[in-house]
Amino acid sequence: MMNRKGQLELSANFIVIIVLSIIILVGGLALFYRMIHNAQNTVGKLDDQTEQMIKDMMTDSDRTAVYPTEASITDGDSKLIGIGITNIYNEEVDFTVKLISVTRYTNTNTDWTPMASESPPLGTLSDYNDIISGPISIAPHEKFVKGMFLKMPKDALPGQYTYTIAITNQSNAYGLVQVIVNNK
Repeated sequence: MMNRKGQLELSANFIVIIVLSIIILVGGLALFYRMIHNAQNTVGKLDDQTEQMIKDMMTDSDRTAVYPTEASITDGDSKLIGIGITNIYNEEVDFTVKLISVTRYTNTNTDWTPMASESPPLGTLSDYNDIISGPISIAPHEKFVKGMFLKMPKDALPGQYTYTIAITNQSNAYGLVQVIVNNK
């Protein structure tokens, strides 16, 4: 009889431990997913001042803008830039932002000479940026600003790089912006 009572107590203790373990696991997972969600919302987010500066750069004649236009990125690092698009049409339009080329220049005494044999200079274009995913829908005559990370591969050669970014709407060219990146 005593042995049976000990088994019931052991079973009850085991069930309590299992329930507490599941509660702690669920709480930990919820905290983990909340941190990931917050990090994703922060990544690619420009500060209000930068966003307003880009919107001010876009006038009726300038339907696209980028800020900063020049940056320094060391090997293996990335830099957040802002891309602005103004929808000049009378209807909502889907725009796509894509890095289309990276050209490396070297300084030859007085001028910068493109290294024509390298396009892209190292790896693939995906090594140089985090592409804005999917099309961006912009309402008629609205301005839209989005962050984009430009990356420098870990084993990139020193020099000046020109990142060329195309903005298209339904496969039609809409704008072209360039960012000069120095890698020393």
